[in-house]
Amino acid sequence: MAFAPKTIVIADDHPIFRVGVVSVLNRIEGYKVIGEAENGLEAIDLIVKHKPDIAILDLDMPKSNGINVVNRIVELHLPTRMVILTAHTDPKTFMQIAEMQEVSILLKENAINELPQCLQSISEGKVFISQICRKVISKFQQQHNSVQKIVNRLKELTSTEIRILSLIGEGLTTQQIADRQSNSFKTIENHRTNIANKLDISGANNLLVFAVENKELISSALGKKG
Repeated sequence: MAFAPKTIVIADDHPIFRVGVVSVLNRIEGYKVIGEAENGLEAIDLIVKHKPDIAILDLDMPKSNGINVVNRIVELHLPTRMVILTAHTDPKTFMQIAEMQEVSILLKENAINELPQCLQSISEGKVFISQICRKVISKFQQQHNSVQKIVNRLKELTSTEIRILSLIGEGLTTQQIADRQSNSFKTIENHRTNIANKLDISGANNLLVFAVENKELISSALGKKG
């Protein structure tokens, strides 16, 4: 008994790219393109009308972008599985898409080659994320975790310690900080030791390196401490 092909709607405002994707899809057994759209509103209309198994959506489309289309289809509780096509390599864009439930991501430059694998993953109930996208997301997550670790450590500092760390980042010496804070040299030295211990920093110049490299985070922490 022959199975009915899985139906697909594709939306992209670049007709040449759209034709290329449709050509690839037509060569993959078990799938059938039943509608094409050149903007987000047309895509929503086609998906609502035909309720395809899969919708392949360009991220940047006129009238309504791919993310807005996904959100609308989710609101309508339609069963269509969605794939976002993007030319961006911005990690925040990838993260925004990846956080959406059951939405696959294809990088446009690799879309033609990765479409078969993407469709296979979807048919198995999985989410497909392009390998390049995965690497960008992983790197972004690592950076985010590193920043969060620093933020958490800065929370352990007192307002005075944060202020002194900020002055260290400006390149002030211990004596200059003491003069600025109307404290003794010894008092500032004690503060520097405490700061280094709380931040788990050792080495003569490493506290200065940390303060310079994390000026924005220190400034933000100083603003929150008041």
